[in-house]
Amino acid sequence: MDSPASSEKSLHQTMLPIDFIVIGGGTSGLCSAISLSRIGHRVTLLEQSDDFEETTGAGGVNIAPNMARLFSRWGLTDRLHEFSVSSHLLHIHRYETGSLIGKHLWQEEVLKELGGEFVSLHYGDLRRVLKDLASEAGAVIRSSARVTSISIGEQGQRPFVTLSSGETLEADVLVGADGISGISRQSVVGQVERPTFTGLATYNAVISEDQIRQHPELVTLFQEEGSFFTWFGHNKSVLTYPLKTRKRGKCIALTMYLPLDDTPPTGWSQSISPEDVVRQLGECDPRILQLISLATSVSYVPIVQMPELASWIDQNNRLVLVGDAAHPVFPGATQATAMGVGDAAALGQVFRHLHHIDQIKSLLKGFEELRQERVGFVAAQEWDYFSITTMPDGEMQTMRDERLRKRHALGLNAFDAEDPDSGDVLNQWEIARKIFGYDAEDEANEWWTKWGSLQERAIFKNITAGWEVEVKHEEESALE
Repeated sequence: MDSPASSEKSLHQTMLPIDFIVIGGGTSGLCSAISLSRIGHRVTLLEQSDDFEETTGAGGVNIAPNMARLFSRWGLTDRLHEFSVSSHLLHIHRYETGSLIGKHLWQEEVLKELGGEFVSLHYGDLRRVLKDLASEAGAVIRSSARVTSISIGEQGQRPFVTLSSGETLEADVLVGADGISGISRQSVVGQVERPTFTGLATYNAVISEDQIRQHPELVTLFQEEGSFFTWFGHNKSVLTYPLKTRKRGKCIALTMYLPLDDTPPTGWSQSISPEDVVRQLGECDPRILQLISLATSVSYVPIVQMPELASWIDQNNRLVLVGDAAHPVFPGATQATAMGVGDAAALGQVFRHLHHIDQIKSLLKGFEELRQERVGFVAAQEWDYFSITTMPDGEMQTMRDERLRKRHALGLNAFDAEDPDSGDVLNQWEIARKIFGYDAEDEANEWWTKWGSLQERAIFKNITAGWEVEVKHEEESALE
């Protein structure tokens, strides 16, 4: 019996398979390998670590409906169900006191309209499932393969990468999925960038349910299955949500946005002791202190803002960036993973229409055009929400809390729109519809129908015109 990957890809094969090298084995890299392999391209993925499941500092991942729909289409629903938890209810508290100020329940009919659901799982479990699917789709997956240099070459030449072992590998197109500090972004930018440090970091921990259940004051975190708990504070916020991990069973993921005194290297996870985290927490709900005391390990990533790239493609049109390498957002953002997965899905659908090698440039440009506007919009919404959750104490914070408390007292959802034309910062439903109802593959196919096919005809016309000139020249030479 065919796997979901093989049965699906047989319906939509490219007419011209080419060689891709994907640099980086995170979610955007693995999904790029899946998306491109499913439609017949030859893909080699290079990951510098030696284990796809044991990821340093890994915590939970939230899969929103727009991401869940793609995974369902790729045949992943059943595989992920074993290690994921459906989420539908958000409890909102004040960070300093723990008092409840609001709730938001995602109604079943809303999720049905969005065509997906909210689920959470451990990042290591997600990577393992994606790696298996990429291999089944035909991709070659190599671990312990650290890329030390990228050579684009002259126009028309195939690019190649050099590994730390000295081995070189070449392809028709390189896909840079190695993150904010990876070699791919540096190759496109042409220099080492200077990030702007925000003074905050994302801290992650995973705590087993068995540990938590030994503390009566924390049992409320499990009373309503699939519930998220968040705390809004002065330049701080905390989020907890349930996980069902392969190795540790039921757990709680703890994500904290807190101050960071030092400014370590950008983009890579660092370890920190729970005791040091307590010092950063300050005055807070005692439940947060109790949770962090149960953590056996905590990791953090500095929150920085990077310059926006004018282009995600190198000047010779042979290296394209996806995910955080192209458009980094703060670690832990709801759509951070989904944006990289969307890049991967769109890239595969665009390159399904490859018929001639001369199309590579136009298809890469089409992919970039298709995705830049989308991720710019989503990233802006993520930063807006981040500002809401970490809003400094003051007039705006008081207005936010009073509005949430009023809605909760009336039995209303925190983020449902009262008046679609009100412009209220908390009326997020229409924006959520644009974010969660988006389908990257459908948008890529629509781009092809409207614009890509026209570009292909123009390219083919130029190619055939060249052939006619060559034939005419040969005929004239024969007559002489």
